[in-house]
Amino acid sequence: MLCLMYESPIRGELSLLNGEPISIEQLARMVGGQIKEVEKYINEMKACGTFSQKENGVLYSRRMTRDE
Repeated sequence: MLCLMYESPIRGELSLLNGEPISIEQLARMVGGQIKEVEKYINEMKACGTFSQKENGVLYSRRMTRDE
């Protein structure tokens, strides 16, 4: 996810070109995983506070955003 956030149009965010959030299904395809597996890991990382989420649902890295 960090690599995808780095290459994102808005560095540090998991978003599409139009600024919309990437869905779990899209993320699963991007990382080559199963939807249930990716959903499980996203929920685990969310519970640990690994990433933040904007009001529109876009996941982002606080540090990568700050460093940018």
